[in-house]
Order: sequence, then structure tokens, then C-alpha cells
Amino acid sequence: RGDARIRSLGNLPQIWVSSLFPESVESVRYYRPLVSSSFAVDWSLWGDNPAGYHAHSLAWFLASIASFTLMMRRLAGAQAALLAGAIYAVCPPQAELVAWISGRGDLMAITFGCAAVGTLLSATTTKQRATAAVLVWLSLCSKEQGLFFAIAALGAVAMAQGREAATRTLPWLFLAISAWAPLYAQASGTSAVAST
Repeated sequence: RGDARIRSLGNLPQIWVSSLFPESVESVRYYRPLVSSSFAVDWSLWGDNPAGYHAHSLAWFLASIASFTLMMRRLAGAQAALLAGAIYAVCPPQAELVAWISGRGDLMAITFGCAAVGTLLSATTTKQRATAAVLVWLSLCSKEQGLFFAIAALGAVAMAQGREAATRTLPWLFLAISAWAPLYAQASGTSAVAST
């Protein structure tokens, strides 16, 4: 309600070049344009009715369960994946992410991050590695924890497929981070803070 930028889809370009809380103190600068964009879509559909926002967050929660379970299937097989997915689904912190609309960034980052890891675990083509890089970038644009998924993806590929596969994967992950980092630095004022 407090961020006027989400009240119009016409503000999407501004959302993608500014921090999550553009008018807050300098020490609280987060770059999460995908989350703010999702709030703008919510506002355009439901105005300030919280039920729509919660429904949207619930959809992201369900997507994160599916993404996590599919990733675990590639890592540990079908039975272990179902068990891991069920544990993930009922874990109390997940309920908090759905209950608090502001927790959507975590759900989005997890969904895209797990999808990236799962995609890389079966990647045999350049197109699949490029798809995983886009998923890592989307995870990063949801929340900074997307960096974890880039590192986890590289480690998972190295363990599952060997060093050569990890070497083929590394440039794609570097590309995803390199595409996100300048946007993050510009929007969060990192370069301005570093120069003072």
C-alpha cells in the first residue's frame, strides 16, 4: 500500500531501475524488481484487497513445492523427492512466507532457483544451460538469495555429472550473475556507497 509505484503497470520500468524501498534509509536497499512487479500486477487486478495478494503468494508457494520436488527428483530419485517435497511443504517457515505477503520474494527465488538447479542437473544442450541461466537471473531478481542457487547449481552439477559438466555450466551462471549485478548496483546505490 505504501509503494506508489505498484499502483500502475506503467511504473514497471521505474521498478526495474530502483530499489525495493526507494525512499528508505540507505542501509535498507534491496533490489527485488520481480517481486515489486508482481505486486503491481496484484494491484492492477485486486487493488488493495489482500485476498488477491495472498492467493498470488499461495500460487508461488505451490510452484515452489513443485520446483523443489522436481529438483530433488533429479538429485535423489522419485521416492526421496516426494518425501522431501512433503517435508518442505509442511515446514513452518513456508507457512510464514505465504501468510506474509512480503515473503513472496523468498517463494519466487526458491521457485526459480530450484528450477535452475533441476534444469542444470539434466542439461545436455546449450539451450538448456541458457534456460537455467535465465532461471538463476529471475531468482536473483526476486531476492538476493538467488546467489545461493547459482553456487548450489554449480556444486550439484559437479557432484552429479563431473568437473567437465561443471566447467560447461560455469559461464552460464557467470552470465546470469553478470546480467543482474549492474542492475543491483545501480538500483541499490552500491557504487555510490562504495565511493564515499
